[in-house]
Amino acid sequence: MAENKEGPSVKNEVAQTSTHYVPEIPGRAFTFEKTGSGGVNEEQFTEKKFKVEINAVKEGSKLSIKAGDNEFQVLPGERVIMHKPAGSNHVTVQEDINHVAYAASGPYFLRGTTHNLLKTFRENPSALAASADGGEVYAISQGGSLAVIDTHAYAIKKRTGLGEGSWNRLAISHDGKTAYVTDSAYDKAAIVNLGTGRVTRTFRSGSMPTAITEGEGVIYIVNRLDRTVSEYDAEGKKLSEFKAGQAPYGAAFSEGKLFVTDAQSDAVLIVDPKTHKELGRIPVGRSPHKILAVAGKLLVGNRGENSLSVIDVKTHKLISKIENVGDPYDFAALPTGGKAYIANLHELLFVDTLKGKTLETIPAAGAKQVVVSSPAIDYDRIAKDLRISKDLL
Repeated sequence: MAENKEGPSVKNEVAQTSTHYVPEIPGRAFTFEKTGSGGVNEEQFTEKKFKVEINAVKEGSKLSIKAGDNEFQVLPGERVIMHKPAGSNHVTVQEDINHVAYAASGPYFLRGTTHNLLKTFRENPSALAASADGGEVYAISQGGSLAVIDTHAYAIKKRTGLGEGSWNRLAISHDGKTAYVTDSAYDKAAIVNLGTGRVTRTFRSGSMPTAITEGEGVIYIVNRLDRTVSEYDAEGKKLSEFKAGQAPYGAAFSEGKLFVTDAQSDAVLIVDPKTHKELGRIPVGRSPHKILAVAGKLLVGNRGENSLSVIDVKTHKLISKIENVGDPYDFAALPTGGKAYIANLHELLFVDTLKGKTLETIPAAGAKQVVVSSPAIDYDRIAKDLRISKDLL
């Protein structure tokens, strides 16, 4: 394997195709693996007697896929999703290729599924986030700035100075227009207008903020040492503050409720955001820290026992628990929530959250942050059109 001096070794794309996870939707998606000596010239897809021809031309280890006005470069092990939207006479073709960025001294960008190294930056970020359409990744630099990375050009397109501090938590608003950051050393937070690249407000938080999230226009900050959650409006004006367990750490907002991890009680607190009353607790593993809400699921990292709990956000029931993942310092999920990446300071684990198992281990020494940058695919609509569960995507 070729060695990259700036980061991890670069995988040989063709040699790796037989070892990594390949997504499958029988009869409903193309999955390209290692092509034979003759390559692939034409494939056909049929859904309810509707047929479309895909012309594929082999280019070394890549395939050039053309369908109408769409053209994709697909590597071995990747796929394009094809479906016929309800009421339409046309088949929609979309590439389903995720990019993964993890932070050790990088960030390093990997191409999803094949996991070969694409690009290295020298930001040494303390936090990462991605835009909803996958076009941008945001990184808080140790130098005290917020870098906006274009995932198509793999270039930093904008940088915002945050001022002196230890900025280490980052969240993006649901409309994608605003970034929220916190500083756990100086007990403060800031709001960044991503359009103008300007800090619109900096304000005091509680003591040692460990998580920040947004829900229905309200900003929630978990203050670990105060054992509280503070609420702010979109402009940073404080609305209220309430107690949340004995050792709160992470927070996520989903289905009209706030979920807060309590590392002391080994549970996730369910909080009514209007009354601030605790509605119940979901038992998880020992010392839960980060929590992530995605596609009707809650992912909870249990740092006291090296596991990841996956919870149904509506029923509050355990879907699966993935054991032996190392320290789940950070994690990020694909848009459907069925697959996720865990950064455990030594490597990245690619896991199946439904089956509760590890699919692939990716060498990534020092990985302490991870984010998935995904194309804007309407998985809900595709699943409805194909009459299948979104989890199968």
